Amino acid sequence: GAVSSVAIDGSLTAVSTPIKPERITDVELFGDRVYLLSAPTPQIYRTRLSQNVMSSAIPWLIDESVVAKTGRGIAIDGSLYLLQPNAVIKFFTGRKESWSPYIDPPLEDANRIWTNEEAKNILQFIST
Repeated sequence: GAVSSVAIDGSLTAVSTPIKPERITDVELFGDRVYLLSAPTPQIYRTRLSQNVMSSAIPWLIDESVVAKTGRGIAIDGSLYLLQPNAVIKFFTGRKESWSPYIDPPLEDANRIWTNEEAKNILQFIST
């Protein structure tokens, strides 16, 4: 695998990452930071991107890193949401938050999640 940035014109530029690309499960940008989900590690790392080079990866999860092992994706709107096959776990500043979202129908083998700081909802895409 490889990580690339996509320009407005659609061109791709390789990005140097502090973690081997094959160990990255998902990538999410928020502000000037890049968050990398590495389910094999299991951890979520925070880094910065400058001129297609990511800085050193800092472990972001303070506790509950074991839940990242089954993570399939992340989304950020100020809080970070970790998608698991049958659940969404909410974190803030690296710590798990108490959160009981109403999800109907229940998640079954979910594989994609999306939100941003202006969205009113979290959207998850479920494999069928």
